[in-house]
Amino acid sequence: MILFKETSSKLKGIYKLIRMVPVIGWCMTSSLLALAFAIGNIDINYIVIINFILAMLILIILHGIVSHSINDKYDWISYTDQKTRGILSGGSKVLKKGLLTIRDLDKLAIIGIISSLLIATFFVLKFGFLVFIGILIGIWSAVTYSLPPFRFSYKPFLGEWFCAFPALVTATNAVYYILTGRISFVSILISLINAFLCIGWLMHHHISDIEGDMRAFPIKKTTVLFTVLNFGREYAVVVPIVYYIFSLLLSFAGLFYISKAFLIPAIISLTCIILEGTTNTLDIDDITKKENYMSFLVIINPIIILLYRIGGIYK
Repeated sequence: MILFKETSSKLKGIYKLIRMVPVIGWCMTSSLLALAFAIGNIDINYIVIINFILAMLILIILHGIVSHSINDKYDWISYTDQKTRGILSGGSKVLKKGLLTIRDLDKLAIIGIISSLLIATFFVLKFGFLVFIGILIGIWSAVTYSLPPFRFSYKPFLGEWFCAFPALVTATNAVYYILTGRISFVSILISLINAFLCIGWLMHHHISDIEGDMRAFPIKKTTVLFTVLNFGREYAVVVPIVYYIFSLLLSFAGLFYISKAFLIPAIISLTCIILEGTTNTLDIDDITKKENYMSFLVIINPIIILLYRIGGIYK
């Protein structure tokens, strides 16, 4: 009975560690966007479906298990997760609730890296060395985001540009490559748009972490906190707005030169800019409400594009 309770607790901890909303928002969006623009260039069969599922599984393992295990451990040790007042902040809270231990997190990170490499070996043998480069970028991003001495998430600009951005862009293009056997200009463009949307969402999330990040040791100087310390609290929204503007401009480029499908991320980017511009950076409830809206928009973006692409191809 005791063993059953311990096992049940560990499994519950692993589920919470994955953090379904950000994993769906980053891994699923990257995968579905690749699928959306691969449709029409491939024949859908059981082999393609298996390849797609395995590719998405790698993304989930690297993000939900590897990255979050390391992030939960070191954000807990630095006290930023313990001191934040953000409703959606504080990591997965598995350490706070006693569901997992720091040793458990270490083991899960190692198991996650090994598992992702084993699955990637299948793709490397089938599609070549380019896939291996992709998996290395994914592991690099998952590990260096929080692990000392890199700890890029604790330094302004480095967390998003050295970790989040390459991981997101690589994810979409890697899945597209696995599905089609090539990388296209369209896959690169949509991966950039999605990366900026996801990072804009991440930067908004950091607004609720400002107090906890300031009191952390070492101080977790995110790009948002760096902006607040240098220009004032009211400028916190500028950081996510800049990333949403990047996604908006690239969406317009895609709309004018490639496909009407890019109107969807353009509308979503513009909506996020409006939401960000109307955020009260001192009101945690308003910050949380706007984050929920943004996460929903980022998640439905690839779903609408996929449906649009299917409708256009098979009508």
